[in-house]
Amino acid sequence: MIKVNENHPLYEDFMEIVREYEYGRLGTIKSNGKFEGEPYYVPWFWDKCLNGNYEEIELYEDVVGYIVELDSNDYELLSFDPEIVYAFILFQDSSGFVNCQTYTEDELKYLRWTAEQNLLITVEMSQLNGE
Repeated sequence: MIKVNENHPLYEDFMEIVREYEYGRLGTIKSNGKFEGEPYYVPWFWDKCLNGNYEEIELYEDVVGYIVELDSNDYELLSFDPEIVYAFILFQDSSGFVNCQTYTEDELKYLRWTAEQNLLITVEMSQLNGE
């Protein structure tokens, strides 16, 4: 089930990207390719990520993801509940598939905190090792 506000100014732009795919009844992409199995909105946000609209984050060695924090425009276009979906992290895996993970606001804060702690540990360890 695809929920999109047809009266939203970005509706046509959104549909231009997502029309290319076939969907299951729950809005999951059935078409073969890098978005297979992902929700209907992933190609739209992935396109915006590749155009530099969102913050990059290193998820693990050689894998960069994008943090997509939803704004009022996104909520109006796609009818998400901000208590349930605050942000996504999108990334492309080594097989070329794009993956999407959803986060609440608290989950995203925790993710950023742990990433910061890991960075601090990495810096401290490199200083100890004389690097």
